[in-house]
Amino acid sequence: MKSSSQNYAHYQTIQQAVSWEIEKIKKSRFIGFAFPIQTQEDAKKILADHKKQYYDATHSCRAYNCDPRLHFDLFGQAHVESLHHKDADDGEPGGTAGYPIKMAIQGEKMHNVLVIVTRYYGGTMLGRGGLVQAYGKAAKEVLQKANKQIISFDEKLLLSFAHEDTGLAMHYIKQFNAKILQDTTTQQRVLHIAINTLQVKNAVQKIKETGKIAVKVV
Repeated sequence: MKSSSQNYAHYQTIQQAVSWEIEKIKKSRFIGFAFPIQTQEDAKKILADHKKQYYDATHSCRAYNCDPRLHFDLFGQAHVESLHHKDADDGEPGGTAGYPIKMAIQGEKMHNVLVIVTRYYGGTMLGRGGLVQAYGKAAKEVLQKANKQIISFDEKLLLSFAHEDTGLAMHYIKQFNAKILQDTTTQQRVLHIAINTLQVKNAVQKIKETGKIAVKVV
């Protein structure tokens, strides 16, 4: 799964678990569940708990990805890819459930997310096309119902400067949309800041040019 930005490295996830049931399809129920996760272990635990709760369901098909990483292509463009990803059909015909769920996650540009679509069979077979459409629809709609969260890829910088140069330092912190993580007051002012990965090189160069602020990546 990939997404890109020219000057701001980030990925999108969801803030909390959410569920959504689409309209019945030939009496079959399809309920989508989306969960924020950080690791594969998170996904396994949530799935195990889910299956206990919905023990009477016919299928609980799913897909997830986690551990997003930033990399650059040959043109210098930043891309985000999840290191771990998996999908499963849970007894449905191969490729008719887990794969469309995975594609819905990709279509919504989500990372660190688990989507489970639980089906209660209604007595009428839907065929491969019908299953793909139903599982994809349930996954897409539950993700669209979720509250989104943008997570930035940051690096940490250490700024050291005289107290009288605080205004200058704050100017660059604001210019590069950095976040102050720690403020230490001694004979010198020392700030630990977080700055977006794609801004680091330019920020370090600009700050060094002042000749008044010592800066290093930590």
